[in-house]
Amino acid sequence: MPWIGARIDRTGTRITVFAAPLLGKCIDRDPARDELVLDDDRAWILLDGVYTGCGDDTQVAARTFELPQAIGDRFLVDRRSPSGQPFVFSDKDLPDLAAGGWSEVQSVWLGSGAAVLELVFTRAGGPDLVISPIRWQPEPDGRIAPPDHTLQVGNRRIDVYDRAGSLAAGWWSPNQDVRFTLEVSGGPIGKSEFDAMLRGMTWA
Repeated sequence: MPWIGARIDRTGTRITVFAAPLLGKCIDRDPARDELVLDDDRAWILLDGVYTGCGDDTQVAARTFELPQAIGDRFLVDRRSPSGQPFVFSDKDLPDLAAGGWSEVQSVWLGSGAAVLELVFTRAGGPDLVISPIRWQPEPDGRIAPPDHTLQVGNRRIDVYDRAGSLAAGWWSPNQDVRFTLEVSGGPIGKSEFDAMLRGMTWA
């Protein structure tokens, strides 16, 4: 079956692949028949399974592959449809939240067809964070909404938004095909505190 997206960990040796159900149909997986093949310039992944009728078609299936070596610059390919480019992002494009005391507690794919993954992080004393990598779909004029201000942390430009008191940050992957957003979950946080938190994170 086709998969809709993949997440590469910071080391490049773990790839989690997501397969989505169809409308009115669920995924019946057979992980024993999955395949991962590495060659010089590509990593081919095949997820085995079938679609079956069911009452809850919202459950996305995930499989994590351990690679014998880092994926490096290899092109990640769905072996079922090798001509297409699935939605792929790397944890290296996120701040190193573990270094700041955060732990990931949940990752949820939003919608059966949407290329949006919601990652939830928590730490003692807060604040909790929600990060969403999104396959970039430009607005009609080809631009994103202008930020309230920007931060430059190392070589990373971070856009900061304040919408009715709700603070969020946004930044690009290096090739600008994935847009990341970060929001604080739970209690409110001030603008200066939010900026200081972003500046204090470890960015690649």
